[in-house]
Amino acid sequence: MNQTMISTGFAPDSALAGRDLLLDEGWVHQRLAERLGLNGPFDIEACTRVRAKYRIGESLRATYRLDTPTSTQLVTARMFTAPATAAGAYTKARGSAVPVPRLHPVLLDRPYDTVWWALPNDRRLRNAAALLAPESEAATAVIQLPLASALPGWSRSHIAEYSAERCLTLRATDRADTTLGYVKLFAPGVHVQALARRYEQVARTLPCPRVLYVGRDLFIQEPLPGLTLAQIEPDQEEAALGELGRVIARLHSMDGMDGMEGVAATPAFRRLEVERVVHSVELVALARPDVAPLTRHLARRLRPGPPAGQAPVLLHGDCHPKNALVHGSGVALIDLDQAGIGPAAADLASM
Repeated sequence: MNQTMISTGFAPDSALAGRDLLLDEGWVHQRLAERLGLNGPFDIEACTRVRAKYRIGESLRATYRLDTPTSTQLVTARMFTAPATAAGAYTKARGSAVPVPRLHPVLLDRPYDTVWWALPNDRRLRNAAALLAPESEAATAVIQLPLASALPGWSRSHIAEYSAERCLTLRATDRADTTLGYVKLFAPGVHVQALARRYEQVARTLPCPRVLYVGRDLFIQEPLPGLTLAQIEPDQEEAALGELGRVIARLHSMDGMDGMEGVAATPAFRRLEVERVVHSVELVALARPDVAPLTRHLARRLRPGPPAGQAPVLLHGDCHPKNALVHGSGVALIDLDQAGIGPAAADLASM
């Protein structure tokens, strides 16, 4: 097989020798076209990497969108550091794999210690297949009450957002493709009940989708009108950004520490703590030795930490143009999953 590939610019990683191959769209296109099909070569018109997460010396996870003549398929690979670990993950996944038309639902790529999952199969998410087929008995069992009660008219599911091993967001529609709500399925370990209460509490004060149903590992939210800030026309951006600033300021003014049950359970926002930021800078230096002097200079500048005297506030935690819906002159906040208590400047820096 031709292994000519793009250069990632990363330093070699002896624990993940095939890393650069797995990040190369051309190589993955050819590899999956040859191996993913159940009955011979699989016709892939385009192969696009949509997400990747790399831990130096530990693992690489990459999600690809495969466009075929008749459909689109999401697949995720995880590269392990040892053949036995990859084989064990494959054996475990194969035992509960859901069939996927024309494809291997789970595939072990032995030479690269890599396992591939074809959605709705996922290393950690469960019940995705049932939710993608809302008219099935399995879906009703997952929701734990008749779907006619949870989301009347729900007959189709469309993938809105997918973060492998973490969260799957589905747009639920009726037969006329009218959006009825959004279903968010989480991996084990997420405190779904507390997260849903947080949305409910914020929605009492700010434009934010209400929660319609809460289950063990999922919840359903109402749809809100509008386009994301990333989708609006350029001449609307200034006014929309101003309104977003006002909404975020109101969020920051909410009593997140002790005033409301749902928000009180919100954890501290730790992603931008000094120790973690400096550690991230050191990782960049390790992966990219060519820029190590610059990154270490930056680490020295960051070590003193932020200016003192900033009172912690309730943060959105993932403030960016795709998480703000613009409708008329108003802006609504979506995706509060990473909300936390921390300095207000964290949301500004995120934006």
